[in-house]
Amino acid sequence: LSGVTFLGCNLENVVFIDCILEKASFISCKFSGKIESESAIKNCNFTDLDFSKIEIDNVSFINCSFAGCNFENYQFNNIFMLNVNFKNINFVGSIFNNTNFNNININNANLSKSQFVNSNFTNSNMQNVVLSSEITSENSSFIEKRFIENWPISK
Repeated sequence: LSGVTFLGCNLENVVFIDCILEKASFISCKFSGKIESESAIKNCNFTDLDFSKIEIDNVSFINCSFAGCNFENYQFNNIFMLNVNFKNINFVGSIFNNTNFNNININNANLSKSQFVNSNFTNSNMQNVVLSSEITSENSSFIEKRFIENWPISK
């Protein structure tokens, strides 16, 4: 699937297995279903989406952007991200399991109550990110990261 724009679409019970999704835009869509098994998502834009009803497992995101998306209580499993931008994102209560973030930018995001297990952030910039004392980290690393501006920490 390449070069497609989905605007305000209702995509229910969609299953992407071993697929390559390239140069696509998803704007204000409703998703449910799965993306899995070594699928690759390249040069795609996701705007104003709720990811709470779609499972993503063993997927690579390369040169993608996410704006105004909701990942509240989401579980990221075996995800690789390279050159990805996040802006105005809700990650509250999310679990990052075996997730690798390389050269990512996170701007205006809430990571309160999130968990990081066997996950790595490398060469990442984070600006205006809310953290909380409930964040946990196990076998995870933050390498060559830059925390820009303030990091409000809530309790």
